Amino acid sequence: MYLWIIENAKWPSIAIITKEYSKMKSMIMKISLRNWLIKFVTVFITCFLLVSFIQAKTSRDVPPKDGYVPNEMTAIKIAEAIWLPIYGKEIYDFKLFIAKLIKGKIWRVYGTVHTEKGGSPIVEIQKSDGRVLMVIHEK
Repeated sequence: MYLWIIENAKWPSIAIITKEYSKMKSMIMKISLRNWLIKFVTVFITCFLLVSFIQAKTSRDVPPKDGYVPNEMTAIKIAEAIWLPIYGKEIYDFKLFIAKLIKGKIWRVYGTVHTEKGGSPIVEIQKSDGRVLMVIHEK
């Protein structure tokens, strides 16, 4: 039918207009599909980021029931990680590390004292959030 309109058109301008209209209609459909795809991807990414933000916010708001440093083994491992860069492998000379909970809030971790080597390293770690409150070495 399209060819018939072009061939049998009384005025050449009608055939040109019809042909241009067909091209524009095809182009409009391509543009709308592209616009729809862009909108879909934008909405998808927005939803993904929103869900990620909400999940990250809620997971940070609820600390563990027993705090981030719930037991003496955790406190000792944190103390070793703190002491190693400061004192080097010499900290293992003071091993048997002991961790004591002070007033139910602070872990005090210290090594055993050797008379020939002097005092031992001490670190205090907050039980609730794992903050390091003090790092010293007794003489």
